[in-house]
Amino acid sequence: SISEIAAVEGRGGHRVFAVRAGSALLPPRFVDVVSWGYLEVALRLNGVGSTEGITSEGRAITGYDLDGRVISAAAVSRDGRTLLTGLATEPAVDIWRIKRGSSGVSRPALEHVDTVSSRLHEGRITLLAVSAAHSVFVTVCSDAGSVLLWDLNTRRLVARLAPGGEAMPCPCTGVVIDDFAGDVYVAAGPHLYVFDVNGRLLAYAHPDDCARVGDAAAFAGVAAAEGRARGIRAADVTALAVLDTASSRSWTGIRVLATGHVDGVVRFWTARAPPSTDDGARGVAALNLELELVQLSELQAFALGTPVTAIAASCKGLWRLYVGSAAGEVKSYSAG
Repeated sequence: SISEIAAVEGRGGHRVFAVRAGSALLPPRFVDVVSWGYLEVALRLNGVGSTEGITSEGRAITGYDLDGRVISAAAVSRDGRTLLTGLATEPAVDIWRIKRGSSGVSRPALEHVDTVSSRLHEGRITLLAVSAAHSVFVTVCSDAGSVLLWDLNTRRLVARLAPGGEAMPCPCTGVVIDDFAGDVYVAAGPHLYVFDVNGRLLAYAHPDDCARVGDAAAFAGVAAAEGRARGIRAADVTALAVLDTASSRSWTGIRVLATGHVDGVVRFWTARAPPSTDDGARGVAALNLELELVQLSELQAFALGTPVTAIAASCKGLWRLYVGSAAGEVKSYSAG
């Protein structure tokens, strides 16, 4: 299963890096990988196995023993300086500083900064997201859908991300922070939520809330009908990404959220002020929200029954979209 994809433009040309579940790429060069789930050590820093195309892990650089604690999730800040690791044995998160030499090209090392936990988490950590630009991070627990927003500098709890003050309707399947705006996107099954950097709910979407491509229903079609017949909830989100659309003629100037789904579809969304009428905006009206999530388009990236597990985009030159699957496959698409 592909867990992360990164597209890099450099002196060697255009390169794409991808890693399996249990691994995370280290920005900004993406030639190093942090991985977990080993018997002998809890955490390992590796160099990638190749500098071209889809990479595999190379030799181990450094191993870190966490006194028997087992890591269940990790996240790296976009600037490549902060690593979060969540524990499978207790509802706690370790914060690490990623250290490099003054040249910025030496192999990284990890320095443990702090461990945080909250009584609002009662199970293992399942998902993490971090933004150094806005000094926040998000933790998701395996309990009844608790999602917490923290201050990265003070390591203090900012808010519980709870729509309408209630727990998430089902287990969270994705979380990502927009480094540009600071908004937090959370997926819980088929439900999509947008919170601001202070934890206030801004927007919500669900297939039943008439997400639209223009004004046409977006969740119809043969694939959806076939999925229902096979017991697949086509709308369940399995991957999230905020895309840089600077080089896309279709979406220049707007923030685009990409969602990967269990049915192999990638859907593209944007948040905007709702129209003056309540028609087709039941989710916005019911929750008295500032924004509505509107579907822009969708792409059948993989066959029905092959979940999308990773999404990335490159905006250098021709805009490209990269999509990874649970089967370990990566596909590339170009857009105008």
